[in-house]
Amino acid sequence: TLLRARSIHERMAAGKLTRAALTPEELDLFTAYSFNADGSITVDVTNLTQHGDIGVSIIRQPQDADVVISLVRPDGLLISGANAPSNVTFEETMVAASDILDPETGEPTPENEAPPVIQTLLNVTDARLGQWKLHLSRQPTVDFVINVDGTVYGPPVDKMAVAGKETLDNQVTLSWRQTTELTSTVTIHAMQGPITTTASFTDTQQVVNAAGITATEVVTTDLGEVTQFGGLPVAQFTYLPGQQTPSETVNLAGLRSGTYSLWLEVDDGRNPPTRKHFPGKVTVWHDWADNWTANLQVTPVLGGLQVAWDEHTNPDVDGYEIELTAIGDSTDPDTFVLDLGENISETVTGLSALQAYSVTVAGYDTGTG
Repeated sequence: TLLRARSIHERMAAGKLTRAALTPEELDLFTAYSFNADGSITVDVTNLTQHGDIGVSIIRQPQDADVVISLVRPDGLLISGANAPSNVTFEETMVAASDILDPETGEPTPENEAPPVIQTLLNVTDARLGQWKLHLSRQPTVDFVINVDGTVYGPPVDKMAVAGKETLDNQVTLSWRQTTELTSTVTIHAMQGPITTTASFTDTQQVVNAAGITATEVVTTDLGEVTQFGGLPVAQFTYLPGQQTPSETVNLAGLRSGTYSLWLEVDDGRNPPTRKHFPGKVTVWHDWADNWTANLQVTPVLGGLQVAWDEHTNPDVDGYEIELTAIGDSTDPDTFVLDLGENISETVTGLSALQAYSVTVAGYDTGTG
């Protein structure tokens, strides 16, 4: 197929063949293989549209041991054994031909009397969505065998529902059904903003036009609308196989006031995690109190005061101010206001000696003042 694909590319570049004249099979070969100006080759592996794992195995002869094999992530990153991320395993070994099984039959290949070959195994867990490719540093001398093992998806989850969204007590009851034969950990997340977004990735390729001129072509692939999973974890549950609780109450009081989407991640420790959004949105609301127990502590130090207090219990508080007012007979006492951001302690220096001060700490919400 590689030789046929190269022939199609060469005839297209020479103007001897048009895209409209290609058969469906030839068009697939033309789009799946890219022959770059530096002699390298890029091959489409799989277009991942759901979260899962990818497994790719490559068999090549010792004559092609110098061919560098890389997996191309949808964002264009070339992954090899030298820079494999934590979710990628990359292994190359010399194996006897008799140890290689046909991926369809599971039986030894007919060439089991052949000399040993080089086997490259690439496995990606929880792979990114989009088009994955294989990159060969040069065209092989002898035929390669490339097998895509497919993808493995996470535990099925359905019947998701939310109750108590409008009670404004910052608690909701979540229910869902999951199917897994393993102990699973379920993490509930809350996120703000849109659930979906339009995604794409850009790839740079070297192409040869009909005049034989090599040029750089930037190709943008539209992934369409993809679901986003972000925000903060708000609860976690662990279930034994077949013992999931019908519903769980989740306290959202630790979140700032606002509107949130809730989603869950089900991880059984073996398959890729399943991620799904609950329907609708929930509202979190905190009443603003004029006072709170700050446990303010003021300690005199050389030339100033050391001030510390407890963090405000309202998640809407964005920062703190301290106000120092000189105490005395003056009708217009000196007052200092310091914005300390999220800090809950400060040493104030440059104060007058033998001067008494009153100290007040205030929490503020940038949204309301």
